[in-house]
Amino acid sequence: MITETISISDKFQVEFKLGYDLHRDQKHTAYTIEIYIFLPSSLGLNHETYPRYLFYRDIQTYIRFMTPVVLMSKMREGQDSPMRLLENSLHDLAREPTKSAIKHYENQNKMFCSIFRASLRRHVNLIHNCQSQEDIGIMVDQYLADVPDDVREFRKLYELLAVENIDEERLSTFAFSDEYLSLTVEQLTFDILEELRRFDNGAFRKHTKKLIALINDEVEYRKKKDYPSIAVSGSNNEKFIYRSSVLKKFTESILFLNTKVRPEGKIIEQMIFSFAAGLAMVFATAVAFYTQAKYGNFTMMFFLALVISYMLKDRIKELVRIYLNDKIQRFFYDHKVNICSGSARNKLGLTREGFSFISEGSLSPEVLKLRGRDRFNLIDNELGGEKIILYRKQVKIFTRNFDDVYQSHPIHGINDITRLNISRFVRKMDNPKKTLFVTEGNDYRRINGNKVYHLNMVVKHTSQDKVEYNRFRVVLNRNGIKRIEEVKIS
Repeated sequence: MITETISISDKFQVEFKLGYDLHRDQKHTAYTIEIYIFLPSSLGLNHETYPRYLFYRDIQTYIRFMTPVVLMSKMREGQDSPMRLLENSLHDLAREPTKSAIKHYENQNKMFCSIFRASLRRHVNLIHNCQSQEDIGIMVDQYLADVPDDVREFRKLYELLAVENIDEERLSTFAFSDEYLSLTVEQLTFDILEELRRFDNGAFRKHTKKLIALINDEVEYRKKKDYPSIAVSGSNNEKFIYRSSVLKKFTESILFLNTKVRPEGKIIEQMIFSFAAGLAMVFATAVAFYTQAKYGNFTMMFFLALVISYMLKDRIKELVRIYLNDKIQRFFYDHKVNICSGSARNKLGLTREGFSFISEGSLSPEVLKLRGRDRFNLIDNELGGEKIILYRKQVKIFTRNFDDVYQSHPIHGINDITRLNISRFVRKMDNPKKTLFVTEGNDYRRINGNKVYHLNMVVKHTSQDKVEYNRFRVVLNRNGIKRIEEVKIS
């Protein structure tokens, strides 16, 4: 199964997040993703102005494990809970501080933080999706009951660290995790407060006070521990944001996988070059033989024929190379990416990526139908038609190799996150502000209007002979992305 979300990462970046489930009963799991991007011709993007290497400069890909799913109430319950696993790693480290014990302790720290944040985020999303105030109240009460207990239990491990005489570097690892947990609680509690603000009837006044008290407790705790991550009203809070970002990278690094990129199709490319050179040589040799037989050696006609054939030989070689390369490259990918565990010892899968501009005639009837052009769309693009980008990715996951990685935390799949920077797309766009006029009685006045462009996207998923399609519309102007709309498929 593939889960897909598309969102705005920042005003110039679209983020595709694809989740791939593991099928434990199979040796490997394979998926194919095809993203068709329909560009207005007025943007001036084509295979000459936007070649392959520029596209790959504009995308960033991150591959990471899906965070193990643990309920807030289960974070500290049972011998296999994240809290107990972290505590056990501390005992192992104190008993015998080997390299493997140190690595295991650090991994458990980071994994606990990642699972804790995901657990809180999942609970906050449930609050957002509640349909009644009563359900929201129950969920907030549960949050207020579980979160302080989880944090308190985690901080009790400080006492264990002191008793076991853990070295300074390992203490700093725990301190970073502690600070990150405090910031996580603060941020997600503010998210709940923003949700409760939608209700103006005073029904959540009691919950609001308790949530603010929880935030204040965390701020005071960080001050007491001399953690620098304190947001200050009236400041640009540069240090706070920077430190929060670094702590997030530190703790979530446990989930990110190493990737090794290699070009693909180089042998085929060289064969194409050789064939083109051979065809051009056949032409030049045939001309030389013909003119030699007809006019003889050491004649002016033979000399001119050799010069002209040499000139044409290079052009024929280049034209044949370009033609065959465009035709054949459609069946190959540009890059092959090996997916490895953090230690790079376990090969967990591979992906292949390909980029090309394609013609409308090469689209399948299903994709063309989903593009959903009506008469108005045709008028919008009739001067040059739309340019179509195809970005395709083939993913193969070696399911059984996952059993050798993070055995204490079951891994159910991976997330493939791709960010596309569209800053090159907006360079030829018109001014986003337009002046309009409206009448008011017997007078008129000026008003402002927004000039926008539409990037239409069709996403095709193929897995185990099952094909699914989704369609999105990115609305943007020269100042960046305004919104992303999912277009329902009828």
